Amino acid sequence: MSPFEELHGFSIDGVDLETSALPYGTLQPTGTTATSAGTVDATFSSDGLYLYAETGAAGVVDEFRTGAGGSLTEIGSVTVPGAIGAKGIAAS
Repeated sequence: MSPFEELHGFSIDGVDLETSALPYGTLQPTGTTATSAGTVDATFSSDGLYLYAETGAAGVVDEFRTGAGGSLTEIGSVTVPGAIGAKGIAAS
């Protein structure tokens, strides 16, 4: 699998970002989630419940529900007409 066909999650261990000084802590991988080929951008819904990953190579947007600890559950995907090769995504 290409690194452009997956999302990688990370956490920062042993730190309260509100009160800690730099450096914040140790970056730890939390998981990898498969996407459609050519992932170029991603954004969260305004309520933080959903993540949308744009796969510009195919003109597809993959949708995921966020869960405990930042886990992702795939909901589905949609092909956006005319979006092959596009870059940039926004959600509200």
